[in-house]
Amino acid sequence: MISPGAWTTSMKLLLLFPLLLLSRTAFAAEGETSDHASDHASDHVSDHTSDHTSHHTSHHASDHDEPSVFALGEYFDYDTFVVLVSIVGGCAIVIELALSKYEQWLKSEGDTFQSTLYEKIVRELMTLGVVSFALYLLHPVVEEGDLFLVFEFSHYVIFFIAIFTVLQLVMLGASTYPIKRRWDIAAYKSKEELLEGYRAMIARTHKWSIPMFGLGRVSLDVFHWGSNWKWTDAVQYHLARSVFIRQHRQNANFDFARYACMVTDRQILGMANVSLVSWLALLVFRWVSYGLQVGLSRDGGTVSFRAWFVFGIVLCLLELSLLFACMLGVRRVCIKLGADPQDPVKTVDAVLERIWVAPMTHVQHAASMHGIVRPALDEGATADTPRNSCAVDADQAAVVHGSEGSGGLEAGGSAVRSTMPDFAVEMPVRGANIPEITMRDAFVLPIGKAYKQAIEILMLLNSYYLAFYAVYFISRASKSDTEWVWIIVLPLPILAGVLMAYRRVLPLIALLSTIVMMQPTDVADVEQEAEELNKLRRKLVMRVEDVLEQEFKASLRRERRDTC
Repeated sequence: MISPGAWTTSMKLLLLFPLLLLSRTAFAAEGETSDHASDHASDHVSDHTSDHTSHHTSHHASDHDEPSVFALGEYFDYDTFVVLVSIVGGCAIVIELALSKYEQWLKSEGDTFQSTLYEKIVRELMTLGVVSFALYLLHPVVEEGDLFLVFEFSHYVIFFIAIFTVLQLVMLGASTYPIKRRWDIAAYKSKEELLEGYRAMIARTHKWSIPMFGLGRVSLDVFHWGSNWKWTDAVQYHLARSVFIRQHRQNANFDFARYACMVTDRQILGMANVSLVSWLALLVFRWVSYGLQVGLSRDGGTVSFRAWFVFGIVLCLLELSLLFACMLGVRRVCIKLGADPQDPVKTVDAVLERIWVAPMTHVQHAASMHGIVRPALDEGATADTPRNSCAVDADQAAVVHGSEGSGGLEAGGSAVRSTMPDFAVEMPVRGANIPEITMRDAFVLPIGKAYKQAIEILMLLNSYYLAFYAVYFISRASKSDTEWVWIIVLPLPILAGVLMAYRRVLPLIALLSTIVMMQPTDVADVEQEAEELNKLRRKLVMRVEDVLEQEFKASLRRERRDTC
């Protein structure tokens, strides 16, 4: 269904075309009387141009030498104008229809992450479009000079900063998708399978490790290339899940994978609205680094390739430091739980043996998808409490199926309750004697929000680096052939830092934050999404019932006709 905005734009353009044709007829009727005026105007323009050319040697080119909308008047090719307006109008209709279809698809999918990113992109492009239009109008009016050119250059840099910021957000969402898939897969792995794969991974990477201030040997393979990724993600997932369920007293059937994915998406969306602190930090960093860049420059004050290369290397080091701090945060959690810091294999064995909460199997998950439910345990019940299976009607089955993996808020709003059917084969012991994980234990920094702020600042620095590089260095690429090598080499450090560091930092922060604190806003989103899915499924059931009823009535009519 086409949005009202698309219909409005289409009708305006369709009404504009006949008005253009009528005005074209009026111009054609006045063509004979305007020939002499046009010849006189052309002679006048040529005389004025020759006089102005003699004056051009004293300063920059005048405004009348360049085409301007203000100097256009009525002497222009009207046929070309009609054709171009039709082309631009057609493009506007196509773009409007495409955007309306995309908005409808986002609403039907209920994807909050993509919807927020879409709104962010539209807002940035609208703001930058207004600034660009103002500069376009001021260009033929204001006398060109060095100040105006630098201002226009700054506008281009800000434009590219916004573009690269949006691209980084999209890239973050895409890069964390494989890790979310691994969380979904790891949710069904047994403890024996998990430890077997992790031991093999440690045997391959343990030689690349160093002692770290009483925290045990920390692997230098922080990115876990190849198959090491999936086992590291699986261990971190089950560690966070077990601590989360026990510390926040949840049922073992809580869909922690979906909950962690929503926390990760919320962190990425939080970076879409860049805070004022991040913008101020970008300005401060720019002025502080200005002296360093000028000092490393060879041209006596101008920015050089060497200075910009050092700037990119510093950014990569900052991003890697942030990642390493998150790795140490995971290790601190393991040590707080009583693990052996000297042996990573014993560390995982000890922690998981102590706090392991068995996940649902594929058979149990498939049974829950088909509405075969069992009553949840009472507060005082144990895993050995017998349960009787119960039948459910179609409406209850639709509710259970639609609210899979969702979490709810208790009356006090302090804990999350899963609405999935309870299939826990090993319930966590209520009030298990495990140490409480606090913010100071889970994070190296005392305040957890500092991680999010640091990622925002680094993301803006990345955008500034790429924006200034794209505007300045690509414009100078035609001066020498050797600069093309630097144009290819310079972005590599910063792009490598974005792809590798952010890929590992955000999921780790999401897992650690789920241990430390609850996210009631995410739970509310899950409940709202489950509610909407239930409504859609109920509507679908009603439509199916209507279709079946109509088919039944039609079959009865056919039987009556046959009998008659």
